[in-house]
Amino acid sequence: MPVRRDIEACVPMRLYGMTRSQLAALFCILAIVVTITLLVGLKAGLLFKVNVTVEIQVHPETFNAKKLENTNELVFLMSPIHRSTVLNCIEAVCDELFLVHLIPIDYTRYVFTVQFDGLANSGSQWEVDHQLLHVIDVEFHFHYCNPQFTYLELISRFVCFTFSEVSAVLFLSSLRNFALRDWTLEQKYTALLLPLLMLFNTDPLLPMRYFTSSWIVQWLDNVFQATFTAALLLFWICLFHGMRAVRRTVCDFYLPKMVIVAAPWLTFVWFAAWSTQNQYKDVKFNLSLDIRTMMYTGAMLICFGLIYVVVLLILIFHAFAELGWLAYNSLRLKILVSLSSLLVVIVCLAIGFRFIFWNVIKISNSTLDQQRKTVRLDSPAVFNYRYRSTAEFSLVYGIVNAYVVVLAIIYSPSRRAVHG
Repeated sequence: MPVRRDIEACVPMRLYGMTRSQLAALFCILAIVVTITLLVGLKAGLLFKVNVTVEIQVHPETFNAKKLENTNELVFLMSPIHRSTVLNCIEAVCDELFLVHLIPIDYTRYVFTVQFDGLANSGSQWEVDHQLLHVIDVEFHFHYCNPQFTYLELISRFVCFTFSEVSAVLFLSSLRNFALRDWTLEQKYTALLLPLLMLFNTDPLLPMRYFTSSWIVQWLDNVFQATFTAALLLFWICLFHGMRAVRRTVCDFYLPKMVIVAAPWLTFVWFAAWSTQNQYKDVKFNLSLDIRTMMYTGAMLICFGLIYVVVLLILIFHAFAELGWLAYNSLRLKILVSLSSLLVVIVCLAIGFRFIFWNVIKISNSTLDQQRKTVRLDSPAVFNYRYRSTAEFSLVYGIVNAYVVVLAIIYSPSRRAVHG
C-alpha cells in the first residue's frame, strides 16, 4: 500500500530534513569536486611520453625474401614469436610498426633483432639486379608511461581510499544503534558500497604491482573495480524496484537482478584475465590483433548492457508512476535519479577522452584499408593500458568517490532520529 511504503523507512534519513538550499549547495560542492579533478587531470601532463634518444645500435642486414605480387608491400617476420605484418611504404617513407611492449621492465638493457623479409632476391632476374627496397634509416621510438602519472595515480588512489574509509566509518557508526531490519534500502546498499569503494580505490595488493612480474595483481585490481561497478548497478535496480515492493524475497526480488548484473560482470572478469595474462606473457600482444575476441566480448557486454538499461528504465517509470505523488518517496526518487544521471554523464565524458589521445602508431590510409580487409581493427595499435589520458583517470575516480560520499551524507540518520 502507498501509505505503508511511504512510512517504511524506520530510520529517518538526513535527506528528509534537508532544505532546497542545502541540496543545491550539495550539488554545487559535487560540481566543484568534479571540476577540480578535471583540472588536475589536464594539468598533470601526458600519460605517455616518447623518447627518441634511447641508446640503440642498429646493424642493417639483407635477407632473402619474396616480394608480394603486384604490390610494394614488405612482409616481415618477428622472432621468436613468429607473426607476419604488412608494411606499406609510400614516397620512400614506411608506416610505423608496433614492435614490442614490456610489462614490467625487469632489466636495464634489452636486445631486439628485427629482420625485414623481402628486401631483395625474390627469384626474378629484375630483382637480382635491382634491390626491392633500400633501407636508408630506421628510427626507433621508445614510448613509456609518464612517471608523474604513476605518482599521481598512487597519491590520488590513496587519498580517495582515505576519504572512502573515513566515510565508511562515520556512516556505519551513525547506524550502529539501529537494528539492521530498521535500515532503509538506501542505507543497506550504501553500507555495502562504501567497503567496495575502498577496494575500488586501492586493493590490498596494489603496491605489489610495482615489485612483481605476476599478472594476478593487475587482474585483481580489475576484478575489484568491476565488482564495485556491478554492485552499483545492482543498487540502482534494487532501489527503484524496492521502493514499491513490500515483500523482497531472495528468489523473486534479488535473484533475477543478480543474474542481470552477474552476466556482464563474469564476462568482464574473464576478458580481464585473458587480456592481462597475454599482456604480461606475450611481448607482441595487442588487442588490435585479436579482433574476434574483442568483437564477441563487446557484443556480449552491449547485449547485457541493453537488457540492463531497458529493465532500469522500466523500473524508474513504474516507480515515478506509483510513488511520484508521495512527498518522501518523490524526494528519494528525484535525488537518486539526479545524482545517478550526473554520474553517468561524467563517466561518459571521461570515456570520450579515450578518443582524444595522441596516437602511438601512425599509419597510412592504405594500411587501414588493408587491415579492414583482413578483419582487424580500423584504428592503429595503441598501448594496452587501462587509461589513455590523465583527465580520464581523474574524472572517473573523482566522480565515483564524490557520488558515494554524497550518498553516505544524505542517507545517514538525521540528528533527530531516535536511538533505541
